[in-house]
Amino acid sequence: MDSRRILFVDADRETIQKISKVILDATKDWECEIVGSAAEGLDRLDSAHFDAVITEVVLPDLDGIEFLNRTKKRHPEVIRLILSEETNRNTVLQALEATHQYLLKPCIPMDLLSVLQHAFAIQHAVPNARLQKLLGKLTRIPSMPACYQELQAALSSGDATFRDIGRIISKDPGLTARILKMVHSAYFGLPRGVVNIDQAAAFLGTDFIKSLVLTLELFTKYEQAGISRAFLDRLFEHSLLVAGLTRALAKEGGLSATEREMAFTAGLLHDVGKLILAENQAEEYQSVMELQVTYNINIWQAEWRVFGVTHAEVGAYLLSLWGFPDEQCNAVRFHHQPHLSKDNRFTILTAVHLANAFGSIPREDLYHTRRRIHIPYIEQIGGFDDLPAWEQACLNLIAVAEEEVI
Repeated sequence: MDSRRILFVDADRETIQKISKVILDATKDWECEIVGSAAEGLDRLDSAHFDAVITEVVLPDLDGIEFLNRTKKRHPEVIRLILSEETNRNTVLQALEATHQYLLKPCIPMDLLSVLQHAFAIQHAVPNARLQKLLGKLTRIPSMPACYQELQAALSSGDATFRDIGRIISKDPGLTARILKMVHSAYFGLPRGVVNIDQAAAFLGTDFIKSLVLTLELFTKYEQAGISRAFLDRLFEHSLLVAGLTRALAKEGGLSATEREMAFTAGLLHDVGKLILAENQAEEYQSVMELQVTYNINIWQAEWRVFGVTHAEVGAYLLSLWGFPDEQCNAVRFHHQPHLSKDNRFTILTAVHLANAFGSIPREDLYHTRRRIHIPYIEQIGGFDDLPAWEQACLNLIAVAEEEVI
């Protein structure tokens, strides 16, 4: 296991020492340091390298949220977590803009270790410092959106109802309207009689609605950041199409109901790395798009030439920070290069890879669509004979959707 350095910022040294001891006993080559104030924390971050910082919200000199905001500006590459007893809703929602994950005390040390290991996994997967070098230049890596976090907290309690889900989302009328518009598209088959979020959640499932909330909140955030509306509209249309196709392919491929919902989410978020690159490296990303047109290459190949990494790796890194399961992170990371995975059967990655190929535009150009499919990978998972059926399932769904638009 790679060596990692963790900085705890918390006045409750006794509790943190107990947690850090368990982590150190389990990892052997990790280091944990504890300081009691925000000032000490910022000083240590400025003077030494740390991979992650974990803070309490309540600190003696500066609240933990402001501490993380300053950390975010000065050291954007550091993973930021909150470990706190604070459960006030407004405080939690405010904190979500500064932290990658919000964890509550009392905390089981091994659970915290799992969160850290998961966040580090995507870094470890990149064989050299290319991704880390790029991440060091990114001043704005998004935190998990507030409404999504609130939904996640409500659902994890185990007693949330569809009405509760509707109540949380309906606090934002614009978000509510956009979700209802999306779920009535042909990709999802929602009956026209469904007129509110409660009914949509009951029909499609809470995980499905939660994924739509996350995607819409992300795109809204980047729209407010000044990214080209045309770029966002094209990317959103493609993401929604790929999500619908991924869901259909997951069913065709025999995945379980849970896996189908996970696949849908991965399909929605497969290009989230483009948003991060387009905001943080605007001029360079314009060069990427020009390079793509000039040399008639795939966008990820142009990204590789400019950045040395692709939007797929950046997106997978973000999902890993947010605590998404490995299956979804890998589906995002390898959706252009699935042969780099260890798959030997149809998986969530397979569905996303195929959906991204079939969801390319122009849709009538099947020759170029098929060129995007990695045939050796399809043979690797034993799916070559099934490819025509998978293609037809996608074409049928696209045809229905286009009929609806016409």
